[in-house]
Amino acid sequence: ARLVLVGWQDPMLGKIATDSPTLRKETKSVVLSVCSAKKWKLWGADIKTAFLSGDASSRELYFKPPPEIKQWMSLTDDDVYRLEKAAYGLAEAPRAWFMRLTREMKEAGLTPSSLDPCLFYLRSKNQLKGICGVHVDDLLGGGTPEMDEVLTRLRSKLPFGDFRTFTIRYTGIEVRQDPQTYSIEIGQESYIDSLEPVSTKALGSAGTTLSDPSILRTCAGQLAWVSNATRPDQSFLSSYLQGVQDKGQVSHVQLYNKSLREMKERRVCLRFPSNVAIEDWRIVCISDSGWGTRSSGESQGGYILCLAHKSILERKRAPCWIIDWASKKLRRMVRSSVAAETLAGQNGLDAIESLQALLSELLHGKSPKEFREGKPSVPSALVIDSKGFYDAV
Repeated sequence: ARLVLVGWQDPMLGKIATDSPTLRKETKSVVLSVCSAKKWKLWGADIKTAFLSGDASSRELYFKPPPEIKQWMSLTDDDVYRLEKAAYGLAEAPRAWFMRLTREMKEAGLTPSSLDPCLFYLRSKNQLKGICGVHVDDLLGGGTPEMDEVLTRLRSKLPFGDFRTFTIRYTGIEVRQDPQTYSIEIGQESYIDSLEPVSTKALGSAGTTLSDPSILRTCAGQLAWVSNATRPDQSFLSSYLQGVQDKGQVSHVQLYNKSLREMKERRVCLRFPSNVAIEDWRIVCISDSGWGTRSSGESQGGYILCLAHKSILERKRAPCWIIDWASKKLRRMVRSSVAAETLAGQNGLDAIESLQALLSELLHGKSPKEFREGKPSVPSALVIDSKGFYDAV
């Protein structure tokens, strides 16, 4: 059985570093896009008991063992354990594991990204040879035979568990790669099918305030997980429900039920094609806003960040796939539709620049400083539907 500490009783809680990064959504999309475009076999792996594999603890931390341990080891009530390394329940356990994993990755020959510390890559002779994204104890990547050698070294150092190719489950997301074309698609069909609508008959009419706020919190949490991972089409409703979850009404639960029916009827996957060479990639971001669309009178802004074939900038029909998306309440109160479109457009520009910098580092070995001091060699596009914003720019 796993020993779990009561972490909130740690006397140093709040005074020790506990931050541990996880793989960003757009970075995961870049990993999948690169593996597909280069026709690399995709693999996924997890690490067994990752938090018990972290670095040794530098603290003098003692704890009382549970009754079954005391009985097993013939201990008295006065006996305590000294913690040698991070264990489950301890606030710094995720960080200790991430530090160990980062060190092992570097020693195996991989370079961590300066922009996303959960992205590791292998470059040789000024060419990208392999890529790997890390989300706590889940690994996702691909590469050339040189990357396979790195993977072999890692497997000798870390307690690998499940290791799969082509059909992978990564952080609860189903990842599938076509063995012939190497194109990739991701979805959450199994999770969506497992969700059940909430019966509203006993809750009252549409305008009735929910007596139990946890009902809407659960709905909002389930929808947020799906919309943030694989269903951009549900992003606005997810953001909206999260904003009203503590003062929810029956009508909000009905909106969730409607969204659930749509997702079950319209099964959607995100796809990453293998027929567009990396040198032909171009970044396209579509931004939009809704002025005063929220119940509080505040505005909503969103964008969809894509990669596409370069012919799209010539206004030709071209392959295009989604890398990142967002739909959030705008941070400022605005007085006009143009102002809302401007803020949403600025968020879109930020997303473009972030992806430009990441691709520049990954594909060309440029540091963030070199990227800032230079100019992208290929153009990108921001698509807007506000004539007033366009004319002002």
